Amino acid sequence: MALPLPEVQSAVDCASFNHTVLPFLSQLITLPERLQVAAVAKDVDSLKDIYLSTNPFVTALGFSLALAQWHFHCAKHEYQKTARIPDQYKGQFTPEDLERGFTVSGLWSLSRHPNFLAEQAIWLTLYLWNCYRTESYAQWTGVGVLVLLLIFQGSTRLTESISSSKYPEYSEYQARVGRFIPRFSAKPKYKAKAKKKAKKTEKVEQSEEEEGKKHQ
Repeated sequence: MALPLPEVQSAVDCASFNHTVLPFLSQLITLPERLQVAAVAKDVDSLKDIYLSTNPFVTALGFSLALAQWHFHCAKHEYQKTARIPDQYKGQFTPEDLERGFTVSGLWSLSRHPNFLAEQAIWLTLYLWNCYRTESYAQWTGVGVLVLLLIFQGSTRLTESISSSKYPEYSEYQARVGRFIPRFSAKPKYKAKAKKKAKKTEKVEQSEEEEGKKHQ
């Protein structure tokens, strides 16, 4: 089985998003579920098939997204033990980020679920494109889009109820940032809590230094 690569005939084709990326983006949507099924079944052959049937760019993109979450949670757990940011994550995360326990920067400063928003937008765009091409809103694709939107609404309520019970600041985050659609008039503010945490970290470091001097 050969890797699914774009068919290009010239340098112009190589630089074309429509030729090299767009035909394979749909694989990114199904990749997490396929990997989870194979991992739960501990099926090495399925993992190999997934690798060989997935465009390398999509594999690299999915891997980078997974690593971002992995690094954040590794840094968070280490910070919870020592009250200090691990050296390898300094500059990437602040004490405020790790104390809070969830991300509020980047895309998450505009939407609480930017990944969900993107997936819903993809399917809604496909439906609207069908409507445009057929000049009719009565499309069977609309049923799938509607079901998908309802699933996202239900699953988001469930996950957010879990997050609210787990993270004390999540309710404030919900009040300031839209679930899917960005609220450009409101931005998350945690500066005061960041200063308190910074002072706490400084005290921990000072106490460690004092203990070190005593032992010397």
